[in-house]
Amino acid sequence: MVTRGLITLTTGLLLLLTPELTVKTVVMILGGILLLNALLTLLLSFRQKSSAVRSFRVAQGIFNAAVGLVLVLAPEMVVNLFIIVIGIMLLLFGFLQFVGALNAMTMPNKPWFLLVSGLIMILGGSFLLAKPETSTQTIVSILGGIMVLYSLAELYSAWKLSRAPKTYQGNAVEDVTYEEINE
Repeated sequence: MVTRGLITLTTGLLLLLTPELTVKTVVMILGGILLLNALLTLLLSFRQKSSAVRSFRVAQGIFNAAVGLVLVLAPEMVVNLFIIVIGIMLLLFGFLQFVGALNAMTMPNKPWFLLVSGLIMILGGSFLLAKPETSTQTIVSILGGIMVLYSLAELYSAWKLSRAPKTYQGNAVEDVTYEEINE
């Protein structure tokens, strides 16, 4: 529990204090992994006897290298593009949910929750599209804050458990030495 709490606390603080650096670093690491994969794929492709398999592996290696280079050289662009796609999806789903809820307002049980959640999705999607860079940092900071709170609860629980009396069915439990009996 303590180790998990400390790892979560460290990760949460990194996300909370350096959100722009953290996201950029993760994207660049993924790009580096893809570049390494591309190199290995290209090297291993020349060991293939079948020209069709070799051609496929070469194409796969080139594609991985291209994507890896984009991730390493333009991580901000990749993150912003991802946020824009999420923003468009939120706008679309929010609009559809809102319109569906409006159409269902004639029913006896009015779907207020669907109406409100549709509006929230529309507002969230609009915010993501209007400010993708700020949105990313905000999301990562919130995630970091949640991780810090979780880690503090985890560390507190570990501390409380370490101080709890050791009892079993109301009787104190003692650690004793024992002797192995070999028969």
